Amino acid sequence: MRSEKMQDQNPPTILVCVQGKDEHGIYGMLVCPYRREPEEFFGLGEMILKMDDLCSQALGSSFQWNLQALPSGRRGFLEVLVRGRMNGSLQGLVRGQVTGDRFVGFKSALELMHIAGRIEADG
Repeated sequence: MRSEKMQDQNPPTILVCVQGKDEHGIYGMLVCPYRREPEEFFGLGEMILKMDDLCSQALGSSFQWNLQALPSGRRGFLEVLVRGRMNGSLQGLVRGQVTGDRFVGFKSALELMHIAGRIEADG
């Protein structure tokens, strides 16, 4: 098993702002403390791929939140704390309305997609 641990002091945190849903699934923005501009996503698969890319960029980056980048109209919200990767898949904690506003662990990108998919199912 290959394990890659993220920064112990400041693991990447990504805010997932779901703005709506269309025939392809949920869409929205990923907001990160080390990026000036939010990253748009369209569908759960693209959300996971862009999160993985953002986490790779986070290693060695300085962290400063740009909360003004958060969209005002949003349908759902997830806070994702990435702890590391095992076998190439993200692992960490996620919190939001779909988790009862408590942190829930995920061990793979598929688990995270399942949790985020609850936003899609809720309306």
